[in-house]
Amino acid sequence: MAWLHRQNDAPAFGGHPPLDLIVGGTQDGLMVVRRFLDAARSGLYMQPSTADAGLAPYDYGEIIFV
Repeated sequence: MAWLHRQNDAPAFGGHPPLDLIVGGTQDGLMVVRRFLDAARSGLYMQPSTADAGLAPYDYGEIIFV
């Protein structure tokens, strides 16, 4: 939760807290934050956290579509 309220230097946020985009009144702002978090979780531009470093990727057999 604290991450949402702190200023962020990532280009997507321009030094503003992510919460500013979320409550800014447009769906685009919400989607920018969502894409940022998805990219961070996938390791696209950030190293995994210590909690996630040891996790193996999912196998297609483990994914269930309902």
